[in-house]
Amino acid sequence: MDLGNLIGGLTGGDDSGNKKDLLSNVVSMVGGQEGLQNLVGQLSKGGLGSAVQSWIGTGTNEAVSGTEIEQALGKEQVSQIANQAGVSNDEASSGLASMLPSLIDKISPDGKLPSGDQLNDVLGGLKGMLGGH
Repeated sequence: MDLGNLIGGLTGGDDSGNKKDLLSNVVSMVGGQEGLQNLVGQLSKGGLGSAVQSWIGTGTNEAVSGTEIEQALGKEQVSQIANQAGVSNDEASSGLASMLPSLIDKISPDGKLPSGDQLNDVLGGLKGMLGGH
């Protein structure tokens, strides 16, 4: 997996600090196997189960809106991510809506969530390229 291309795809080619900071916070939120499972579970319980399954699966990724992400994660969690990334809540929720489908899709290329070691390798590489946030 080319992590540089992945980061470019996740940030829309926007190398500005805010997009990278938001992505860095998303990567930290995923954290590892337990964090990924918690995130997937939280999104699924928040009404995005079919979308999340499309991201993990090998077919087309179902799009979600910033509003749907905010409803699934909760305003408090989105606000915390926004504060850490230095963006507004709307920017954070719309950024998460654009980044999460691609990120989860890329870390589950075989149609299933990766094992702890595989996930840690990808996330560690992303953290390193994003400046180790």
